[in-house]
Amino acid sequence: MKQFTHTVKDKVGIHARPAAQLARALAPYKSTVLIERNGERVSAKKGIAIMGLAIKYGETVSFIVEGEDETETLSALREFCCQNI
Repeated sequence: MKQFTHTVKDKVGIHARPAAQLARALAPYKSTVLIERNGERVSAKKGIAIMGLAIKYGETVSFIVEGEDETETLSALREFCCQNI
């Protein structure tokens, strides 16, 4: 299991478009990826679930990655977060 925290830099937070883009970016990977905000965890591979967390600008979220390709998944996740959210 690997973890990663990220502070949201997008001024409008994680809304529909970045949530869907994140889910699409993670789809090719086999690992389970969870995103956590204020103790609530959902699948980061489901855009609707991500939107349900109502993540706002400046909030810090945690990602939990577990599976056979977790190193590659975490690398792609970090790159996506740094470039998009």
